[in-house]
This record gives sequence, C-alpha cells and structure tokens, in this order.
Amino acid sequence: MKLAKPLPRPSGAMTVMALPGPDRKRLPAAYTFRATYRNPAAHEPGCVMTWEVCGGRLPYQVALERTPAGEVRWHCSCADAVYRGEDDPGHVCKHVQGLIDSLPPVWRPTPARDSVI
Repeated sequence: MKLAKPLPRPSGAMTVMALPGPDRKRLPAAYTFRATYRNPAAHEPGCVMTWEVCGGRLPYQVALERTPAGEVRWHCSCADAVYRGEDDPGHVCKHVQGLIDSLPPVWRPTPARDSVI
C-alpha cells in the first residue's frame, strides 16, 4: 500500500479573504494580505509584522506593533483607520479586523489591556 504524500501546510505569507468591497453596495470582494516583514523576536517591543493589502481601491499597509508594556497595537494606512481612528481609538477598519479574525488567538487584542489604532 502506497501512502499519500502529505499536503504542504500554508506558510501564512499570503492570505486571501473576502471582505466588504470598496463600492457603495459593500459587496464581498477578494483582498490579498501579503506578509512583508516578520520580526524574529516577536515578543520584543517594536514592529512585530507588516502586511501589504491589495484588492480595494488602493494598496494599504497593516502593521502589528508590540509596546514596551507588552500590549499589541494594530495600524492601517487606509482612510477609514486614519480618519475614524482619530476620534475613536477603539475603531477597527475592515483590513485589521480581517487579519485579527484569521490569525491565531495570541495576536488578538483583549479589551482590558490591548488597543487597536
């Protein structure tokens, strides 16, 4: 009996997901998240990881930062995160929310101690 060769595991370097699209109807559209940087010392303060996001009107960048206190903060260059995040520091754009939903629980913010910017 010949054993089947195991399928390669996804590396997480590129993720495609359906998010609300950029048009007024917000129909689901495919967004590609490509990891562009990963800090080998992920638990040290500073930039942990960055992604390039394609699929909307413009390409965006999402970054995950670890503060010296050990909290994680998310940053996105999209207009929604920039302008709505000014007035509401707890606001999360669809790009960041999509990544939070697709990553392991260790990177998900907890309301008591972590923030999303």
